[in-house]
Amino acid sequence: MRSFIVSDVVEDFDPLFYRPCIFPILSGYSYGTAITVNNGLRTGPYATDFQLSLSFFDNSGKHVVTTDVLHELTPGDIVKIDTRDVLKKLKITPRGNMLGIAHMVPTRFAGKELVTVTRGELMAHVSSSDDFIEFRQEPKGVITGVAYQMGPQNDDRFNKTRTTLLQAPKAIVTPTVDTL
Repeated sequence: MRSFIVSDVVEDFDPLFYRPCIFPILSGYSYGTAITVNNGLRTGPYATDFQLSLSFFDNSGKHVVTTDVLHELTPGDIVKIDTRDVLKKLKITPRGNMLGIAHMVPTRFAGKELVTVTRGELMAHVSSSDDFIEFRQEPKGVITGVAYQMGPQNDDRFNKTRTTLLQAPKAIVTPTVDTL
């Protein structure tokens, strides 16, 4: 039986996954995807400024692009991003479905490949996250989405079990109603 020891300090951690928001782009089903992410820790020892960039992967898992910094979020800030607009600016036409990752990286880690962090700091940001993934089928005006919190999933330095909290809070069918 393998013993599992979790250290409070995590070394050689990729800061792109410090506070990720991972989402599908359902172009293959004629849905556009928008994400709403926040810098939920307004105060306290772990409150920090974030730089937000996006990565996109095609339906086969191949990395397509990682953007430069799109937004800077101070503690308490919230931003909504329509991925269709971002992909259009990048001159990328989705063919089928894609995977997107919003990378929220503390400004102190900008440009660093690997960093040392504490589990407590990472989990404070995960537990304060309140991301919303919105799917729009236009021109029909169907809007639906899911809210969730998710920490690092593929790194056993954090926990024995992997958990994701999901909520499907609404389905909106009028084009004038928005989620932000």
